[in-house]
Amino acid sequence: MPEPPLDPDYVLIVDEAHYAQGGEDTIRGKGFLRLADKARAVFMLTGTPLKNSLPVNLWPLLVATRHPLAADRSSYESRYCGAYFRSIGRKKTIYDVSGASNLDELHERTRDIILYKKKSECVDLPDKLRVPRQAEVSNAGEIAYQKTIERLREAHLERMADKYEALCVGRDELLGEGTEESDLGELEPEYASALVELGIYRHAASLAKVESAVEIAQEAREQGQGVLLFTAFRDTAERIATKLDTDCLTSEVTSARRQAMIDRFQAEESKALVATIGAGGIGINLTAAQVVVMVDRAWTPGDTEQAEDRAHRLGQRHNVTSIWLQYGQVDDRIDQLLELKQERIETILRGRGKNLRGVPGIRALAKEIMESVHTGKPLAEILGLDPAVFEQEVVDLVRDDGAPEESQPGLKKDGRLKGQVRRVRRNISLDEEVVAFLETLKASNQTAPKEGGYSGFLERLVRQSPEFQAYRNARKIHGRF
Repeated sequence: MPEPPLDPDYVLIVDEAHYAQGGEDTIRGKGFLRLADKARAVFMLTGTPLKNSLPVNLWPLLVATRHPLAADRSSYESRYCGAYFRSIGRKKTIYDVSGASNLDELHERTRDIILYKKKSECVDLPDKLRVPRQAEVSNAGEIAYQKTIERLREAHLERMADKYEALCVGRDELLGEGTEESDLGELEPEYASALVELGIYRHAASLAKVESAVEIAQEAREQGQGVLLFTAFRDTAERIATKLDTDCLTSEVTSARRQAMIDRFQAEESKALVATIGAGGIGINLTAAQVVVMVDRAWTPGDTEQAEDRAHRLGQRHNVTSIWLQYGQVDDRIDQLLELKQERIETILRGRGKNLRGVPGIRALAKEIMESVHTGKPLAEILGLDPAVFEQEVVDLVRDDGAPEESQPGLKKDGRLKGQVRRVRRNISLDEEVVAFLETLKASNQTAPKEGGYSGFLERLVRQSPEFQAYRNARKIHGRF
């Protein structure tokens, strides 16, 4: 981080400005604010202005712009972050600023300095579709999953002389490559224990998903598509890369080897690339991929979307399918929170609501997540939230700009689906047997042109459904097969 120039007549342009959201609490944030304080003007560029969906994330950026709201931090936190004192354990109280309040006012008062544009408003890109998919794990895989949990737990207990030191030493193994020390928070014993357990379950699930990830990648390659696979853990990445006989990009890879891997993938000499989120999730173009497999997700919605968008950026000529591979209840809870936080980012930046109950970062909710896993209680109930907040709309991730329905050609309400969700037409190619079945359900009365797509996944979903089996049996009885 450079020091401010002696001549104060300079303009500061900051790319990936969300990395400065730590403000005075991080070395990078302090350096950023020193530079901003002396600059004649400051331009901050970021695709994730609220990395963790909290108005408090905006505070250092408002300070850098010398905005009037930054004159009094206490007032800002009280007015817009729903700040209050909260008890932790028996003796400790913290000042909780994880809420969001008076959002319509915050939006109105910051619209003079925030130019917020969705990708679809700036560049003409193909669609990006996000698809959750359950990993198929064999009986042997489930046994290995349980054994991995025990192995990781025993390895951690051996380091437990000092809880903080133990977590720092093992944080890459427990929480995933790229986790920073500042991410660990204040490690109260109860919190540290829950965070360790969350990390262990997440790591074990990551390893259990290896076979499914490999199958998806092989199918994509057979269809001539480039596939990009992201994991949070180095050993998971290495196992997948070994089975696919392809490159593996981790933090241990040198700069020269890293660029060579990227060049091979972009030149389509290799149709698959495996990377950890920390090493490959930002700053590179991987537009040779049409399929992105998020074997694991990052801890924040911003980092997860950044990883997906290595493929969905300028230079991409095809639709991009991002598959969130899920296994186990921890994955389910984390993905619920990521979707909720992404929706809150939209709410805050668009000023669509007034108040939101505080939802801290996922790591800070380790205790509640594990309680939900062990007791079976819905996470919304434990957090005191309306269960409806986890019922996300199905929307096109690229084309939905929040405009009224009638102003969005091609987007229609679909009464056949539960609730009022958006329907977006997709051109895919399916074999005649599956198409005939879908037509009996009146799922489509139009003929879509044949177009290459990730149709194999849809084929399997249909063929595995009880309805399809009943349909086939009925057809056989009538001698049509």
